[in-house]
Amino acid sequence: MVFVLMACASQAAELKKIENCTLVKTDWADGDSFRIQIPEKPTSKDGLVHKAREITVRLYGADCIESKINDETDGRRVRAQRRYFGISKVGNARESIQLAIDYGTKATEETRKLLEKPFTINSAFSDARRHPDFKRYYAFVVTADGKDLAALFVSNGLALPF
Repeated sequence: MVFVLMACASQAAELKKIENCTLVKTDWADGDSFRIQIPEKPTSKDGLVHKAREITVRLYGADCIESKINDETDGRRVRAQRRYFGISKVGNARESIQLAIDYGTKATEETRKLLEKPFTINSAFSDARRHPDFKRYYAFVVTADGKDLAALFVSNGLALPF
């Protein structure tokens, strides 16, 4: 057992801390998946270097309800999400789906509000999508006032722990 844990630990990529990131507004983003701008950071005494670029992040630690249904996959996901958020029995199916989307929209609005000021991400840049044409990276997100975005969503009922 110890050898298995050591092997897993040795394979885990180190988290990189990137400060002063900014939210990039898009029409597709939701509460837990959004586009950010990483600032340029040249060589420094701490050895951390990164190029300025835009990336898409998937919030690690929280699963928000989808805010839009664009296809059948989204529809299935929202139906499943309303079950695990405990709202599938609210009204009829159409009403509970709309309630779910309303929660997703609220999470999207909260993301925009909480990330208005520059924030920090911690990421190993592991691919959350595994799609060759669209990269999305898992990241822990810390707001400008030092709060974990995922924890805020979970504690306010806008996400389930993920």
